[in-house]
Amino acid sequence: EWTVPRNAVIIEKIGSYVYIIGNRVMHVMDITDPEAPERTFFWETDGFESELEVVGDRAYVAIRRLVGRIPRILHSLDVSDPGQPEFVDSIIWDGSPNDIESSNDFLYVTSYLRLSIIDISSDEQFEVAESIRLDYPVGKLAVTENYAYVGDTQVGLHILDISDPFAMEEVGVFESVGVNRCVAYSGDVLYASGEGFRTINIEDPANPHFSRINSNVRLRKMSVIGNKGCGFDNSRSDLSFFDCSDPLQPEQTQSLRFVHMAGGAINDIAIDDEVVFLATHIIHTFDISDINNPTEFEHNLFDELYGHTIKLVDNYLYIVRGYENCELIIVDITDINDLRIV
Repeated sequence: EWTVPRNAVIIEKIGSYVYIIGNRVMHVMDITDPEAPERTFFWETDGFESELEVVGDRAYVAIRRLVGRIPRILHSLDVSDPGQPEFVDSIIWDGSPNDIESSNDFLYVTSYLRLSIIDISSDEQFEVAESIRLDYPVGKLAVTENYAYVGDTQVGLHILDISDPFAMEEVGVFESVGVNRCVAYSGDVLYASGEGFRTINIEDPANPHFSRINSNVRLRKMSVIGNKGCGFDNSRSDLSFFDCSDPLQPEQTQSLRFVHMAGGAINDIAIDDEVVFLATHIIHTFDISDINNPTEFEHNLFDELYGHTIKLVDNYLYIVRGYENCELIIVDITDINDLRIV
C-alpha cells in the first residue's frame, strides 16, 4: 500500500506511465492496464517539486529544497525507459522556479526576477548557458520557436525574441487588466486572466494584438479547447463557461456559484470537446456539447471526495483525492453516462 501526497501538483503521462510529483516524492505508475496500475519507481526528493518538463528522452524536474545549503536544484532524468527513470545530471541556480518551457536545445526557466537559459543539447550533461536579471517579477512562461511570452505579475505580458538565446530582445510589452493568474493557449490566441479577462492574437508573434473583454471576469484557472472554454475565479467559487467561436471575442455564456450551491470550493478543472470535469468536495461533470447551455450530469463521484488535482488523458480521468492519507483514483470515462472507477 502507498499514498499520494495531498499537494501532488504535477501529473505527467510519458508513454504508458504516469508521473505523480508532489511534496518531496515522485511516483511512477505503469497504467498499461488501467484497471491494475502498478508503481514501478519511487523517489524521495528532499524538497518540493515546482515544475516538470519532458523533452524527448529526458525529463527535467525543478526542486526547491527545504534544508541544506543548496536550496534549488534542477535534475535531468533519462526516461527512455519511462518505467525506470535514471538520474543523469543536476545543476543549481539562484531563484525559486516558477515555470519551465523548452524550445530547440534549450530550457527556459523563470524565477522571481530572472530568466535562465539552460543548454540541453548534450544527453550526458546540461548547464546554465545564460542567466538574465529582469526588471520585473516573473510569473508563468510560454515559448514558441522564436518567441517567449513572459508573464509580469505587476504589469502584464512581455514578449522576447529568442531566435538567438544569447541575445534576446524584448519586442513588446502589453499592460494587463490586473494581475495575471492564468493563461490558456489555443491556436493563435492567448487567453489571459486574473483581475480581468483579455485575448491576445499572436498570429504574428512579434506584433501581437490584444483586446479587453471583461474587466469583471477574474479567473484563477481556465482551459480552452476548440471553440469552448471554462474557468473558475480567484475565490474558487464561481465557474464560468465561454463560447470561443470568435476566438478574439469569446462570450461568457453562463456562470455558476459553487460554494453555496455545492458546499465546497473549486480545486481544479479538466475539459474535452464535450465534457467539463470539476473537482470540489466531489467530482462534477458538465455536458458542454452546447456551450450556450451547459448542463450538469446527475451522477457525481464520491460524496466526500476532496479532489485536489485532476488530469484528463485519453479516456481516463486521474484524480488525487484526500488530505492526509491520499489516493490516486483512475476513472474510465469512455461512457460519460456510466463512469467507472478502475
